[in-house]
Amino acid sequence: MILIRENVERSAESACEIEKLKAQGFTVLSGEAPVSPEKEAPGDIETMTVAQLRKLARAKGIRAVDSLSKADLLGVLEGME
Repeated sequence: MILIRENVERSAESACEIEKLKAQGFTVLSGEAPVSPEKEAPGDIETMTVAQLRKLARAKGIRAVDSLSKADLLGVLEGME
């Protein structure tokens, strides 16, 4: 999703990122479909890929996820529930 503020455009993939940008004064560029949290995270995180887990972790505000293994990501994400 593309958001805009004055002449600055930002791309956001998760609902969390979108909300942060909106709080900073960005608005959704017309014609963009909203991102729903259901599309971000399938029900069972055990079956998600490492890339999907990293994206989910970032959406939940976890930093430095690029160096984490799948087992570490699962542990961190399950601990947040």
